[in-house]
Amino acid sequence: MHSGSFYRSLVSATLMTVILTGGAVFAEPSSSAKSGVHVAKTKEIADLFQQGLKLEDAGDYVGAEKVFLDGLEKSKIAKDDANTAAFLDQLGFVCYKTSRWAQAVYYDTLNLSFSEKSGDDTAIARSLSALANATLKQGQAPRAITLQIRALELRKKLGEPHAIAVTQADLGTAYAVSGDYAKAVDVYSDAFIAFDKEGNKEYSAYTASNLGRAFTRLKEYDKALDSFNRAGALYAQLGDKVAQSQTQKDIGVVYERSGRMADAKAAYAEADRIIASAP
Repeated sequence: MHSGSFYRSLVSATLMTVILTGGAVFAEPSSSAKSGVHVAKTKEIADLFQQGLKLEDAGDYVGAEKVFLDGLEKSKIAKDDANTAAFLDQLGFVCYKTSRWAQAVYYDTLNLSFSEKSGDDTAIARSLSALANATLKQGQAPRAITLQIRALELRKKLGEPHAIAVTQADLGTAYAVSGDYAKAVDVYSDAFIAFDKEGNKEYSAYTASNLGRAFTRLKEYDKALDSFNRAGALYAQLGDKVAQSQTQKDIGVVYERSGRMADAKAAYAEADRIIASAP
């Protein structure tokens, strides 16, 4: 997804990974949103940014990184702070995609510094969320929470409904990883309402799944089942058999933990049936 004003986020793509947290699994779609190049001081800087994006889209992260590093140096020489920040954002993204969390944190920290100097609240919010997500991958949930709260405050100030919901979902995952499932439920619930209102089935399904997992950890099994059933219905509409099957397995876990073994067996069988019917 390309945009001049959006952000890199845990809920910005369809490819799923997971975070393991003490036996619970919290879905985390891989990041994909990219910052856009600002009006560049030279055509060469603008061309390098677009070239890097094309390589990135093609999955050539090594090539993209080389181009973005070249663009970063040229932006610095031209004293083009806005595009220095844009190249840092992309370098952080490339490192995130290639599981180099420490380097992602390094670039995202520099990006935040440049964004703060510019006073661009949208860029600052995007940088905070990107840094939070990379920090969370390093196992630093408390710091990730602090960063996401700052990002959420800015999103609310800017009045960006979708961005607010995305940040709430990311914050929910940070809370869940930290073990604070009650707070995770609060922000996941707000995010789900917003995604549902905008008709975003993919993000609604993802958030409903995470709500179910948080409710499961809180032993609120009826609410967990309600959330998983919502997620399952949405995944069915999306035609995502893998996610739909996983949701049935999650339902089976809830039934097991609540002592409903026959229902658990039926849910696991349904999960197998769904995945077997996948093309």
